[in-house]
Amino acid sequence: MIIKTSRIVWLAWLLGAASVPANASEFTIEQVMQALAKIRVIDSPFVETKQSMFLTDELELAGTIRYRAPDWLEKTITEPFEETTLIDGDLVTIRKPSDERRVRRYSLDASPVIERIVDSVRATLAGDLPTLESHYRANLWGEESAWELHLIPRDPKLQEIIEQIRIRGAAGRIVQIETYEADGDESVLRLTYGDATKS
Repeated sequence: MIIKTSRIVWLAWLLGAASVPANASEFTIEQVMQALAKIRVIDSPFVETKQSMFLTDELELAGTIRYRAPDWLEKTITEPFEETTLIDGDLVTIRKPSDERRVRRYSLDASPVIERIVDSVRATLAGDLPTLESHYRANLWGEESAWELHLIPRDPKLQEIIEQIRIRGAAGRIVQIETYEADGDESVLRLTYGDATKS
């Protein structure tokens, strides 16, 4: 479960957030989405830590996240092993340089639950609030310089995989994603942003 889920739910992210919900007159989820929508290209190094019942020690991954709005997303792991997962539209491609003969490809249509997870990730990056809220109950804390978005799945089948996702950011940048899985596994993905381009 951890390997399958971690490939899809990345999307993630250092800054803290205030401990009270954002007031509508101060900073809203609509403002967060509008700021995120302005970022059309992301190329960022990442560090991801994972804790799982299947691991005796915490696992740390490092690599690069690349995003091209609205639906092209690539995660390349360089440490402690090499692997690239590319999501282009509805097609997922997984490659390992150590075994180029075993390139795996599959369509998101084959797994509606995973498709919903991917749609939610891309909706957040694209600032697509209607799509995001169709899959999650979303609550915002903080202010523009340090906000935190909590996402709770609406779909019972999605709840069997994901308990909660917490996304932290500043203005139009997502800097950390915490994923809490239903089986108790956890992951934290942090972005350092080598390059981000607005539209």
